[in-house]
Amino acid sequence: MSGRHGLSIQGARNFLFLVGIVAAVLLKGWMGDSTIALLVSSGLMALMALLAYISTSASIRFENGFTWEPVHEVGALFLGLFLTMSPAMELLAYHANSLPITQPWHYFWITGLLSSFLDNAPTYAVIAVIARTQATPDALNLEGLAADPHGALLLAAICCGAVFMGANTYIGNGPNFMVRTIAVSQGYHMPGFLAYLGLSMLVLGPLYLAVTWILF
Repeated sequence: MSGRHGLSIQGARNFLFLVGIVAAVLLKGWMGDSTIALLVSSGLMALMALLAYISTSASIRFENGFTWEPVHEVGALFLGLFLTMSPAMELLAYHANSLPITQPWHYFWITGLLSSFLDNAPTYAVIAVIARTQATPDALNLEGLAADPHGALLLAAICCGAVFMGANTYIGNGPNFMVRTIAVSQGYHMPGFLAYLGLSMLVLGPLYLAVTWILF
């Protein structure tokens, strides 16, 4: 907000909680992929969210039109998505050696297309395992894949596909659908699923082709 005393931000202390969430993500990376690391990281994120909610006055939330409805919708959507995508991911991993994907651009597009309609994190994990199986079968983990020149290029293609094409649809990333729900709750008209996909491909499609041509 701005006034006679210049520009100011209400709730600036919440930046501390954002720093805490970033620290939780970095902590998980430092601790590795163990169950304990996941629990500690998730617990720290939940604590930061709780502290932010408690320390923010109800009047600010009311003035901002805060509602839990977007959170509920995203939670229900991705719960269903994770429950139904597991068999597909298992099937994909089972047929890894017989899949006709060998080139970096293959991995870029298959990861991207799956990330558009499934969550990009598990998609990345499964496709990365497929790449490791094909490119460096003797490697025990993704570090072995990254150490191989060809494997490193495949891993880069997978990362780019998962990150870039998560923007193609409302469900490619959780925040996409949450922002859409918030906008609708504020009275803004939002395009439907297919209309949004068409608009995103109109804008991002040429960029994907350029990335394919230049990098992979």
